[in-house]
Amino acid sequence: MTTRDDTSTSEDPTQAVREWATATIGAVILGGVAFITAIVFHIAWLVTVASLIGPICTAGVVVALSRLARASGARRADVIRLIGITGSLGSFAAVLGAAFDVSFASVVSFVSGLLLSIWAVSIGESSRRDAWLPAPLPRRALIGGLGVGVSSVALVIDPSPLSPLGIVGLVLTLPYLGFIFGLTRLGASAEAPAEVS
Repeated sequence: MTTRDDTSTSEDPTQAVREWATATIGAVILGGVAFITAIVFHIAWLVTVASLIGPICTAGVVVALSRLARASGARRADVIRLIGITGSLGSFAAVLGAAFDVSFASVVSFVSGLLLSIWAVSIGESSRRDAWLPAPLPRRALIGGLGVGVSSVALVIDPSPLSPLGIVGLVLTLPYLGFIFGLTRLGASAEAPAEVS
């Protein structure tokens, strides 16, 4: 006889984290394809679409991780979520605002980048302190969060992608992608269907 856990999938915080992390990886891939398409075929609108989808997926990850943190008894989960949501909304607003006022959009983008940096670092520190994410995810979030912050500052000081500070930011941001990739497999190894003969 087969038995099923009474907890529905929608109530499983790790399932939501995996789904939103997977969507975020998809958004990153779409952004890369859109960037290449814009260069080769001069189709700029696809970059705008990809840039709008990214913050939405990030906000989903923020909310899902917040639920997991609260379910695990982590401290300050609501404050960390507020920082992450504000940063995600700021990124979304910056993309829309670029069509009207590039200077204002640049400021909003810079601030939202710093907020997302603080969010990622806070996630790394919180999950390491309260042990609600497995290693090496906390370390990846910490280093990747610093990278996001450095990249945001680099874009203000020198927008050239080959600037020394920009390269440092890019290298430090790579662990953030590793963090998101790791979230796509969060808890998967511990799951197995419960069957009773």
